[in-house]
Amino acid sequence: MSLTNRIVLSVLCLLLVAYLGVLGASLFRTHQSRQAAAAPAPPAEEQVVAEQETEADAAPNEPVGPTAEELASRDAAQVRDAIRRLKAALSAVRRAETQRERGNMERARSLLEAAVADSPHVVELRMALADLAYVEGEFAEARDHLLAALDADPARDPARLLLARTYQAMRHHQAAVRMADWLLEDDQFLEEPNQIAALAYMAMNDAQQAVPYFRRQVAVNRDNIVARNNLAVAYSRLGNFDEAIRLFRAVLQADPGNAITYYNLAVSYAKTDNVDRVVETLKAASERFGPSFVQSWLLSREFDGVRETPAFAALQRAVDEGT
Repeated sequence: MSLTNRIVLSVLCLLLVAYLGVLGASLFRTHQSRQAAAAPAPPAEEQVVAEQETEADAAPNEPVGPTAEELASRDAAQVRDAIRRLKAALSAVRRAETQRERGNMERARSLLEAAVADSPHVVELRMALADLAYVEGEFAEARDHLLAALDADPARDPARLLLARTYQAMRHHQAAVRMADWLLEDDQFLEEPNQIAALAYMAMNDAQQAVPYFRRQVAVNRDNIVARNNLAVAYSRLGNFDEAIRLFRAVLQADPGNAITYYNLAVSYAKTDNVDRVVETLKAASERFGPSFVQSWLLSREFDGVRETPAFAALQRAVDEGT
């Protein structure tokens, strides 16, 4: 074989090897593509998450709330509005008071109601409306305004006191006691709350509970003749007639013109069968106030226990003849 033929044969061999290499690489790529096509797709949820993460990564950073300047501006506006509302409310209270002094109750009410519609949480407005309603005998309305006032300011003592009076006027005795006790938590010797609670207990026929309140009321104001008389009545209802008589006599010494105390004292003497004292007390009342004033007292069942005694019968005749 010539040299030329050998060279040609070598070139052909190299070309064959190269062709076989290219063919093998092509077959390998085809096999890999088929495996990828046959593999399962990733879950839809994972795709969504990936997409969301991609979108979040791509989104620009933005502020999540108002800036400090915006917050400061908002606070300033709120303060201005609060001051405006409070000033308007206080102005309405003053103008309503002027109208009340002039006797224009309806005008005063309309001013206050218009103001409270704009500022329902201003205590002064609620107090003014409650006081107006109380004076006019609209106790349920007064109660509602006072409860709203106390909801806004529970420590407002005038609101507590007026609410206690309102419950007393409504004859809601248990509620009156609760309000009075709330006031007395800070000071047990406030005169009016003690009186309200005591009278409420008396109205509920519980003289035992009433006595401590009456005693504190008397301790605060010895000149309160009504309170001293009421305390004596409470002892009388409890059957403690000796203490009741002592207190009634003290009241008459301080106030000889206290007509009802003559009656109460005579009844207490009758409960102890002290006929002479009964007659003596009723005679004194007849001399001071006139026989006709005492005549109706003699018919009271409280004197049934001594009515048939000679001394009481003689008093009865004398009074009848004197009228």
